[in-house]
Amino acid sequence: MSRCITALLALGLVAGAAVPATAGTPPSLPPFDQSVFDATMTLERVEPHVVRVIDDGAGHDLTDLNTFEDLKPVSLLAAGDDGSVWMTSSGGFTRIGTRGEVPDPLDTFLAQMEIGPDGTLWIADGYRGSSIGEWRDGAWTIHELPSTAWVVWMDATPDGRLDFAWRDETTLTFERLPGSDGDGVLLPSPLRLGSPDGSVAVERTADGRTWVAEGRSWLEGSRYTRFEPGPLWSFDGTAWHAVEPLGGLPVQPRDLAVDERDRLRVSWWEVAPDGARLGPSYLTRRGDGGDWSIFHDGGWIDLSGADDVLTGDSGRDWCTGYTRFDGQEPTHYLEGLCLRPAAITPSGDIWVFGHKRNRQDPGVYVISPER
Repeated sequence: MSRCITALLALGLVAGAAVPATAGTPPSLPPFDQSVFDATMTLERVEPHVVRVIDDGAGHDLTDLNTFEDLKPVSLLAAGDDGSVWMTSSGGFTRIGTRGEVPDPLDTFLAQMEIGPDGTLWIADGYRGSSIGEWRDGAWTIHELPSTAWVVWMDATPDGRLDFAWRDETTLTFERLPGSDGDGVLLPSPLRLGSPDGSVAVERTADGRTWVAEGRSWLEGSRYTRFEPGPLWSFDGTAWHAVEPLGGLPVQPRDLAVDERDRLRVSWWEVAPDGARLGPSYLTRRGDGGDWSIFHDGGWIDLSGADDVLTGDSGRDWCTGYTRFDGQEPTHYLEGLCLRPAAITPSGDIWVFGHKRNRQDPGVYVISPER
């Protein structure tokens, strides 16, 4: 049976039974990122290396449905380089462990969030949003884009700028806020897209390359009627090039992530011969020398993690918890919970929002893998 514990996190230590942790703290509750837990929080141990945040110590009850975004419940998390963790909440955005709530000026649906190194919160609507909000020094600045724009990627840079990409039915366009060059990094040229409704994922590696996973598909009403193989694009500073690590296999790339060694990971779904559905999935990794290897096979791959692969067992049933796959052995957490993509702090703690089936009992969980 789970037991509730009070964590004296202002000290960056986890306590058991309201007693401060000592050198004998169980390995299932390692110290968390002190910069995140800057107040006394109430945690519940749910399994080894996993706790649930019951209360963040700043007036936010993370077991109350009314805390979370809308009443679906749906809540998304983002972690910043400064160690902060932000959450979409019923009235806008909440920095966990900090009192109050930042109102949502764009009435976003499934908001995208990006946290700058200086703590700036950048937001965009995750569903065909054509504006970007910038929360800095206690005030919002709204940056308007063309009405046909849909922001699909944001990357806050060390110099306080934001690089972002937006798409319409035909083109993926890259821009920067403010508009002048930042640190001499050139933005990619526009990329022509092969379908009006397909998925687009963007990542950038430390060598300056920009990568785009284009999953081509066609939508009629609320139903996808056709899929076709799509390319993984790479921009080398001059032009876009299609990359096919799986050879002639009829696949389309779906998700991208960059691990702690700056190696690109790409998940792929196989396209059925009739184009009516997506089949088995694959995961590839780009090596230090530019070579590719198949990293994992089978099941839907969620590449939310910066340094690990988090995967559900099936794209058709995402209420299967998360699996951390580090390239050696998979480790399963929170079996049976329906979990959203993760936010990973610089210390490696994995924050997820999840709930039971039928959207019952929503909550925020923190996974601290054995280091």
